[in-house]
Parts: sequence; structure tokens; C-alpha cells
Amino acid sequence: MILLYDGARSEDSQNVDCYNLINACKTTHTVSLRPPLQGFLASEENAMATTVSTYDRDFYAWTEEQAQLLRTGRWQALDLAHLIEEIEDLGKREKRRLTSHLSILLGHLLKWRYQPEYPNRKSWRATINTQRRAVAKLLRDNPSLRPRLAELITDAYPDGVDLAVAETPLDYGSFPESCPWTEHQIMEDFWPES
Repeated sequence: MILLYDGARSEDSQNVDCYNLINACKTTHTVSLRPPLQGFLASEENAMATTVSTYDRDFYAWTEEQAQLLRTGRWQALDLAHLIEEIEDLGKREKRRLTSHLSILLGHLLKWRYQPEYPNRKSWRATINTQRRAVAKLLRDNPSLRPRLAELITDAYPDGVDLAVAETPLDYGSFPESCPWTEHQIMEDFWPES
């Protein structure tokens, strides 16, 4: 829902801070628009219809169009509803990527721990190292995910077990029901022994 501000025009109302506008929309889905955007819904209805159809028809073209509108300050023509959705999805995508890397890492740690006699553990070591670096990089690039790491490990662990079951002769009962390692162990140079 967008509420339009219909108060008197002030001197600084000409400068619309797009970042704050999108942040406000993302956070509350309700925003008061300064006078330059008052006509957004009414006067730009045709532009919105075109933008929405572009979003549905050709996502790449829509992203290029929205970027150009942002660069040129054409705030009234922006497809705010879809921009908000896409910005939120960007954050979710990073969280999913982190969970995916953790799943692979945990699966290989399980294989390492519960199948020590496997002759070619060298490839597992390489995968564990690669996934640890990928997780560390994602956490560096997205530090706000670090406080959620324990939760993400919990979410990733069942997929790690599935991977270990699929790639070893071991069955589900061979593995702990919950992750047996600490965040520190998972992320550091730790090699669980049987």
C-alpha cells in the first residue's frame, strides 16, 4: 500500500532520496511520498502497465529499464512494487546460497567422519576446503548473516545428511539427528575423526 503525501510543497521536496524511498517501502510497504511523486499512481498508470508487462514478458529488459529510470531520476516511472520484491529476493538469494554451501560442507564432513576407510578422501578434503572458503566469503560479503549462522547450519544439516546418504553406502541411521559440530569446527581447519 502506498500513501501519497498531499501536504504543502517544501523547498527540499524536489530532491527525492530513492534509497530511503525503496528502503521505507521494503521495510514497511507503506511510504509517504514527497510531492514530486504525488502523481505516481494516477499520472503514470500507463507507464506502470507497460513496466509490469515488461517485467512479466522480459525480466532482463525490465531490469535494464529500471536501472535507466533510476540513473536518470525518473522516479515516477519506476515499478516500485516489483523493485521492492526483487530487492527482498536478492537478500533471500544470498541466504539460500549460504545454506547450499553449508549443506555441501556438512555432507562432506559427515562422509569424512563416518566413512574413514574410503580410499579417495582427497576429493572430499578439496570439497570441504572449497566450501569453507565459499561460506567465509559469503559471510564477509553479507556480515548480517553471521548472527544467523547457527540457524542456517540447522537448516542445512538435513540436506548434508541426504548428500552423505546418497554418496556413501551408509543409511540415515548412521548419522546424528542434529549437527554434531560447532560453528567454529565447521568453519576452521577441523577434520572429524571416527
